[in-house]
Formats: sequence, C-alpha cells, structure tokens
Amino acid sequence: MANTIIGQIASIGPTQSLVAKNSGNSFQKRDIVINVRRFDPNTGEPVTDWENTPKLSFMGDKCRDLDRFQVGQMVVISFDLQGRKYTTANGETDIITEARPYKIELYGQRTSQPMVQPAVAPAQAQPQYPQQAHSMPQAQAQPQYTQQPQGFNNPFPD
Repeated sequence: MANTIIGQIASIGPTQSLVAKNSGNSFQKRDIVINVRRFDPNTGEPVTDWENTPKLSFMGDKCRDLDRFQVGQMVVISFDLQGRKYTTANGETDIITEARPYKIELYGQRTSQPMVQPAVAPAQAQPQYPQQAHSMPQAQAQPQYTQQPQGFNNPFPD
C-alpha cells in the first residue's frame, strides 16, 4: 500500500547532480516543496497551515517527472518511507527516516485505475439457481467407538 500526500506546489528546485560520499557514485536529485492541508485534531476541520511545507526529493530518472508541473498546482505524491542507520560523531547509532517519492500526478486526475469488473446485465447480477430441488449426498456415518483406544488417558472418567 502506497503512502500519499496531497498538497499545492510551493516550489520546484532544479535538478542537481551529486556524488555519494560513501560510494562515490553520482546521482541526480530534484526537490519539490508542497503546502499541505492538515486537519485540526480537536475539531476535525481542515486548516490551511502554510508552515506545513514538506520537501520531498525525487531521485534519478524521476527528476524529469517534475517538468510537467508548475507552482500552484494541486498534486498527489506517492512515496515510500525508508530508514537507515548511521553512527554519530560521538559513536552512537541513530536512524535517518526519509520519504522517498516515486510518483506525482495532478490532484483529481489520478492515472492509476482501480480494477474494473466487466459490466453485468441486471438479470445476471444475481446467481441463477435451477428451480428443481437437488438431493444432497447423505453424510457418511462416523465410526462409533465402543471402547477407549489403547494409550488414551481420559481426563474425565465416567
């Protein structure tokens, strides 16, 4: 199940070419900042909170996906949460958590289609059963034990 966030684009950064410190591999990164509407925890009413502006970083080939969008558009961004451990300067282990976006689309114009079942005529909507009665096979009689099997200790003696 994908995580999604809906918001209005506040800014789209340029594509940056970077080099990873630990591996020396080069990669591309492009940031997008969106204004996200939140809901008041006490009333449940929507609140426009212009300070709720997460920045998400698209990586690699996904950087080009941002070329289709402009500041001010409402978008849906799908992302995965990823975490990785690192060692701090004083030798303690900590974890960095990132939201890694992998898809962006205009709000209200989602491209992923739910599975659609073929249309069924109303007469065929309910299963049709024949009007005649069917005889069900009789259940086979279970064997009756007249004496207790060997090695069986009955916890409830008669």
